[in-house]
Amino acid sequence: MLPQIKYYLGRFIKYAIKNGVIKASIRYKISRKTIYKCLKRYYGILERLNCI
Repeated sequence: MLPQIKYYLGRFIKYAIKNGVIKASIRYKISRKTIYKCLKRYYGILERLNCI
């Protein structure tokens, strides 16, 4: 994955956590469903890292 894409994904995930999914979807012009999928993936990675 390109570093720019990783940076962009990280920015909107952090924004969604801090300000909410609806505001993030409006600001970054991404559907709420996509943001929820990315958040689910993000929290899944965190859970796996804590289990190790």
